[in-house]
Amino acid sequence: MTTLSPYLAKGVYAGQKQGLKVNELMLWLTVGAGELKSLSDFEVAIAGKINFVGYKGDLNIYLHLSDQDAAATSGSCVFKLNTYSDENAVYAAKNGVLTINAVLGGHKQSIALSRYRRKGYTRCELKGHTNVTAYLEPK
Repeated sequence: MTTLSPYLAKGVYAGQKQGLKVNELMLWLTVGAGELKSLSDFEVAIAGKINFVGYKGDLNIYLHLSDQDAAATSGSCVFKLNTYSDENAVYAAKNGVLTINAVLGGHKQSIALSRYRRKGYTRCELKGHTNVTAYLEPK
């Protein structure tokens, strides 16, 4: 069953502030902040700022599960990261992880979303052109 809520921190809501953290050498570092602009079963948008590893600026993320089918375990989606967009991205849900495969700026990127239960965060693992694991902390 694919709706977004099982892959995001429990209890998040539209309008909620979020901190962006990374875990480096056993330290939790805050590298950005933003707001959950919209949230529904099939769509999420986040707007904020980030200052991490050579990039300082806007962080705008948008995900829309195009098929809007709660019973689907895979399908098409739209994924946007700042000025990059893939209208033909795909998603797959398996074992508590929602994985989005997109092409952003000509580069393949995988984004895996899951609940990080230990801290109540949303875990975002990027693999491909950019490799980093970040966590959204509800405020």
